[in-house]
Amino acid sequence: MGTYESTYYGSSAASGASASAASGAGGILIFFMIVIMFLVLAAWLVSISLFIKAAKEKGYYEHGGTGLLWFIGIFATPIVVGLYTTSLPDLRDQKAKQKETVETELPAV
Repeated sequence: MGTYESTYYGSSAASGASASAASGAGGILIFFMIVIMFLVLAAWLVSISLFIKAAKEKGYYEHGGTGLLWFIGIFATPIVVGLYTTSLPDLRDQKAKQKETVETELPAV
């Protein structure tokens, strides 16, 4: 019976070597998963920043106050901030048109 157990379960040296090889491969996999997680987080934050910059270029949030957009972007998704930003009308065009109409109007006589 002793022979059956040693051949069935294998020697302890062989099973220890395979366990250390498996843990090494698992460690590399975990390392790459952590690196990918940080890259995704960096892309997430950069995309929020770019959408906020686009909102500022449209004429909104010129004096700060972008905390709400950061909150929405971090806890919802940057896609929500992008949809919000693209739905905003361009205030620069409206301000330019108002300025033109004021300058071109003739004063009342």
